[in-house]
Amino acid sequence: MLYLASLAAAAYLLFTAQRNPVGRWFADRVDDAVEFALGLGFAGPARLLAGLAVPLLLFTLLYAWLHTWFWGLVGAAIVAAAVCAGVRFDLARRLIDDLQIDWLRGDGNTADLRLEQALEAWLPSGDSESLARSLTFLEKALLLALITVFSGGFYFILLGPVGIVLHLLAVFYHHRSESSRPDPVLAAVLWLPSRVLATTFLLVGDFAAGARVVGGLWTDTSLSVHAVLSRAALAAAPSLEDLDSFGDKSKLLSSFSLLVDLFRRSAVVWLIAFSLWVLLL
Repeated sequence: MLYLASLAAAAYLLFTAQRNPVGRWFADRVDDAVEFALGLGFAGPARLLAGLAVPLLLFTLLYAWLHTWFWGLVGAAIVAAAVCAGVRFDLARRLIDDLQIDWLRGDGNTADLRLEQALEAWLPSGDSESLARSLTFLEKALLLALITVFSGGFYFILLGPVGIVLHLLAVFYHHRSESSRPDPVLAAVLWLPSRVLATTFLLVGDFAAGARVVGGLWTDTSLSVHAVLSRAALAAAPSLEDLDSFGDKSKLLSSFSLLVDLFRRSAVVWLIAFSLWVLLL
């Protein structure tokens, strides 16, 4: 029942052009919990424990109690709200449409700026040089797709609604870190989903060309999340290199279509995996 409720929430997001109000409300509540925990005055490891572990523990206890007490109905509503907040299909779809229009106009700089602003909304920084400004167009697109869609969905499949909240807590914790790059907490949360998504690119792209590259990404722990994704994507689809050239219009359109197809084929793989998971429960 809980997973079917999450499927309904995801389907609603797919066909919603506006930011989902249920997910927005839930995300605001999680954000408030992080802010309250960090305002208790802890420092060092205790601050990390307060900002992440305490809100996650409270959510887990509340969810377990409501799920038992109300025979799953309220629990299903919590799952739906969590998925709406943690997986932003609506944002991804609208952004793809806007970028497609920019490429059709031949305005690569506007497309790059649009993507940069979208990424900075999730990875804000108090420094003059933010992470979003230092990345290539391809790296921005891949990192944004990982943070807004894939990692939340991945942790939901792995851990249920608690996984979604863990992902949101890591993002909101970073919002207050005032760092130009993802802090260790967010980087740790994104480490496994980034490698899994990179492997998915291999499955839906050129397997022979990318196998050696993707294999090395699992053993090299020093690589950043965006470097892992971009290396895997370029190995699976070398034509994506044209996205960062801002050159020939036809090549840009072709490369952008290839990137969208890579995302869509990866989504199909995980939709099948999710469906099998539901059937086994």
